[in-house]
Amino acid sequence: MANGYCFFVQEAGPTVLQYCLLQPDPAPADHYEQNLRYYLNQKNMQSKLSAFLNGEVNIIRGIFYAGFTFIFGYAALYKVFEWPPMMTGMESFGFNRTWTLIIGYAELLGFIGLLAGLRYPLVLRWSIVWLIPFSIGAFTAHIARSEYHHFYNALFCCIACVVLIVTDQRIKIIYKK
Repeated sequence: MANGYCFFVQEAGPTVLQYCLLQPDPAPADHYEQNLRYYLNQKNMQSKLSAFLNGEVNIIRGIFYAGFTFIFGYAALYKVFEWPPMMTGMESFGFNRTWTLIIGYAELLGFIGLLAGLRYPLVLRWSIVWLIPFSIGAFTAHIARSEYHHFYNALFCCIACVVLIVTDQRIKIIYKK
């Protein structure tokens, strides 16, 4: 426009709407570039928001990942370093020192895999699958012994396994009849 410049560009279906002010236009090319940058920045922000909501950076997945990692991290370290309350608890389940250490090192391997999974997503997936039996085992053992103060962590880990696998975008779950 000869007597104004565009200050906002909005996409409306197949056409682009331009909102213009009737003011002197000192340098139309500069304003065009400025408007284009604003428009592209708005589109970039919208795509980041949609990516956030569609699961690229999923808050629920992050919460379950952090909790799952924390619970298995401290449980594995308690077993490996032979923390006395953990050792007596495992003895009450019927596991001697050797089996407790084997379980502890296996959980520690899964924990290290969960941490390495931040860099290597395939390792994360295999670590989650590796820790599923330990989640289910802890859940059933704590239920069988009526230890409800430890029951919630084990239940959370069982649910977290499912949530982390289902929300992974690279894993496709197909149901066939």
